[in-house]
Amino acid sequence: MIAKSKYPILEYDDNRESVIKPIKPTTNESVSQYCVLCFFQEVIDQLKNEYNLKKISEVKTIMGPQPIYQFDYNGSNLVIVQPGLGSAFSAGVLEELIALGCNKFIASGTCGVLLNDIKPGEVIVPTSAIREEGVSYHYLAPAREVNADKSINELTVESLKNTGIPYRIGKIWTSDGFYRETKEKIDLRRKEGCIAIEMEAASLFAVAEFRNVKLGYILVGADDVSGATWDKRSGLTPMEFRKRVIDCCIDTVLEM
Repeated sequence: MIAKSKYPILEYDDNRESVIKPIKPTTNESVSQYCVLCFFQEVIDQLKNEYNLKKISEVKTIMGPQPIYQFDYNGSNLVIVQPGLGSAFSAGVLEELIALGCNKFIASGTCGVLLNDIKPGEVIVPTSAIREEGVSYHYLAPAREVNADKSINELTVESLKNTGIPYRIGKIWTSDGFYRETKEKIDLRRKEGCIAIEMEAASLFAVAEFRNVKLGYILVGADDVSGATWDKRSGLTPMEFRKRVIDCCIDTVLEM
């Protein structure tokens, strides 16, 4: 029974059956359980040749197909996909990848930093995400945060240490409205302990928890929203660095 609320987003339904179910993408290939959700399209483009990515299927969307690639990495097969911008889009892609047969995921994309001492070239491993988006409320009962998997974070940190990439661990803030990051809201989230803001993590953590699959996250700090004015910091985390982060993601997911 759904409890009616003043705010529709809080009317959580714990019935696991839905009218529309994830559609399994069609493929003739045996699909790996390991998947990297790579928000860096330029890295995927480079890996097409470097790792000989093979398109095995696609997620069909109104904006066109999202290719699903598979490749061999030191004798292990992995899937890699660009999950798309925003919580709703990326959560839908994750659902179809789970339907395809993937069950161990690691995602990596950019974030805005809320502390100006987080420099380009330092990544963030989220411990939890404040749920200021919509998708997670359809998968988990209302709560302020959704937690990351501690055991996966431990694997992630070990991979980062081995790779030599500086990292920071902490709470992040997921929001749908990047043009509504007000100074007061940023100050509030920082007081709660948030060190970064992005658009997908809370939703992806929620889907993973609901579907009982593993999912980790590594974020690359991009713009700085900690000050009185927005600092774009464009070009300070070059493609070569993002490629190193994705290689670290590959090492991590294969250890899950």
